[in-house]
Formats: sequence, C-alpha cells, structure tokens
Amino acid sequence: MNNRQLKQVTIATVMGISLGMLSRPASAQSILNKVKDRAAQTATQKVLNETDKAVSKGIDKAIESATPPAGGKSSEPGGKPPAAGESMATGSDTAANQKKAIQAFSKYDFVPGDSVLYANDFAGEAIGELPAGWNSNGSSVIVTLDGIPGQWLRMAQRTVVLTDNETSFGPDFTVEFDMVLHYDFKGWMPPSLKFGALATGTASTTSNTLLSDPKGDKSFYVEISPLADAGNLMLESYEKYIRYFNHPPTRNALVARWYDKVSHVAIQGQKERLRIWVDGEKLYDVPKGIPKGGEFNQLFFQLSSSPYEDEQIGVYLGN
Repeated sequence: MNNRQLKQVTIATVMGISLGMLSRPASAQSILNKVKDRAAQTATQKVLNETDKAVSKGIDKAIESATPPAGGKSSEPGGKPPAAGESMATGSDTAANQKKAIQAFSKYDFVPGDSVLYANDFAGEAIGELPAGWNSNGSSVIVTLDGIPGQWLRMAQRTVVLTDNETSFGPDFTVEFDMVLHYDFKGWMPPSLKFGALATGTASTTSNTLLSDPKGDKSFYVEISPLADAGNLMLESYEKYIRYFNHPPTRNALVARWYDKVSHVAIQGQKERLRIWVDGEKLYDVPKGIPKGGEFNQLFFQLSSSPYEDEQIGVYLGN
C-alpha cells in the first residue's frame, strides 16, 4: 500500500559570415573571381558541413537523453546517473507509490447485558474439585495458575462440562468468560475446544443425557482446533439434532495469539442473530445463526481427545 520529465531539444542555427575583400586589377579579376567562387563554394560547403555536424550532435544528444539506459533506470536531465542504491521511477509507477494503502477500520461493538442472570468466578470453590452443582463426565477440576490471579476450571480431555445455571437466557442475551490455552506442541493435533449454549427443553439443565450429546432442543457452539502457528475455527447451530447453520472449519492466524495468555470471549444473541468475539476481534456475525423457538438456558464446554497426555495440555476457563 513522477511526473514524466519532458526533455526539450534545442537545435542551433548557423548564421552567414560576411567577408570584406580589397579591390584587384582587371587582369586578375577573372582569376580572382574564380578563386572567389571556389572560396565561396568551399566556405559554403564548410558551413553546411559544420551545420550538419551540429544538428546531428544535437539530435543524438536528444535521443540519448530521452532513452532510458539498460536496466530501466533513467538519467537525470544533466546526464548525471543515479547514485548507487538510488532508483528513479517515472510516470504511473511513482503515482502508484504515492498512493496510500487502503486501510479498514472497525470497532468492538459488543454491549454487555443490562442485568446479570448468572455469574460464577469459582471463588470459594474447592481446589481439585468440580464446581458445586456442575455436572461433567470427566475429571475437570478447579486449579490456580502461577502468575494469573483467581481460580480456574481446568478442562480434562474427553470431557463435557455443564454449569449449574437453571435460568432461561431470554431471546436477547450475552455471555462472557475468559480462557487460557496452553499446548506443548509435539507434532500431533491437540484436542479441540468447544463452547456454546443449548436449550434443554423439558430436561434438567444438568441432565446426564446432555453429557453424551449436548444439543437439546436447540444449540450452537464454536470449535477451536489449535495449530502451532494458527488454528481452525468452526461455528455450528442445531435445531434438535438437525444442523441449522454451519460455518466450516477455517484457518485463522488469530488463534495463535490466544496461547499462554488470558483471552476474553464475548457472545451476543439477538433472537436469530449470533455474534462472537475473542479479545475484541469479531469472529462471527450471523444474522440467521440461531434457530427460532425455545430459549437457551445452559452453557456447555467440551474438550476432545488427542495423543497428548493431560499434563501436556492446559485448557482453563474462568471469569
């Protein structure tokens, strides 16, 4: 993200030269006239020759000045070549270089909800235990992290976790939480992380049936599949067990910026519209991403399996 130089060529004109001659006797007049005639012819021819030379020299110089030398570099008006390391551009090349790169600007337009329906910062929860009232089919537990304040839920591989919320979100809602992603990349694919919301319908919000397949009456989730220098992101929503919306896995370099630090996730649902941000970067804005009917009343988190040992994987959730 030069104005062309017009070279003016001046051709010099040769003016006539007057010669004053002394008078001679008549006997010598014819010879003198011949000599004068020949001298005049010689002088005229000499003047014409000099004129041709001057004209040819001027034309050659003009052509030489107007023609770029080999390599595409142009000489300066006085014939001075560009200094070492200096380039000279002309015409549209310079105009293009003078154009400013196009820049796009956006803003973080997430607006938190007016009232808090559910919150849990894990304060007071027992270290090494699942938060009270939550449900899980694995060994996800509360831990503390060196250098990062607060208490965090460490996700275990091959695990689904449900919160203890029992309140309906309503048609318009927001969800916020923090995550820390740590992977000891050794050439294998680490486990993917899913997070989302579901409407349990007539089932309890912590029903064991949701642990095997957290879809309920309707649901949506984002899946993060980490790579060493990026990650694949996917968004899906379901109406019961029928897929309602799908954004296939897409490589995104932003994912690598989330490693080994606290990253903030923000979700906003407005009836059918679904928007998702991480660290202020909008990942999705889907006008028809949420199925109609029913209301969300549960959050879920899921970590898949991988060839890595649990000690090599660190996926932490907090608020």
